[in-house]
Amino acid sequence: MADTDNITFEKTLNGATVKVTMDTTRMDKDFVKALEIITIPKSTGKQSSTTTSSEFGPTPTKLMDLLQLQIRYDVEGTISQGAQAGDTHADVDDRKNDLENMNLAGGVLTFNYDNETGVTGNIEKLKITKVFTDGTTTFNTNEVGYKIKMTIIKGVNM
Repeated sequence: MADTDNITFEKTLNGATVKVTMDTTRMDKDFVKALEIITIPKSTGKQSSTTTSSEFGPTPTKLMDLLQLQIRYDVEGTISQGAQAGDTHADVDDRKNDLENMNLAGGVLTFNYDNETGVTGNIEKLKITKVFTDGTTTFNTNEVGYKIKMTIIKGVNM
């Protein structure tokens, strides 16, 4: 998935819908077959019909869940000064804080990208790096931005 321009995130926080737009530089959509071993309950009695058998006690029984498929979105981008239309805040620090609060609140958020709208998922990883765009010695708050790396697992609340 290349050439994704923007991705918008929406979540209800403290009764208000918060929206943040991120300028996306890269987005990978990974399909992961999560093989999970499920141990089912077992008997505590003898598992062998002969009393002389060394197989005394419970025998673990395991099943493999082959139907679980996770769709993960690895997203990289930036948040910089100047909000997109519909964003809750225009200031870059406020928008970064909105994204952090969405992650800290847990649960499902909704995101839109390319032609897909209303995709629900949970943020698994979020890394925010503060950057200064021009690298000069004079500090100008209008030039501060944030590089964002995140992994979102598609799904709903369980």
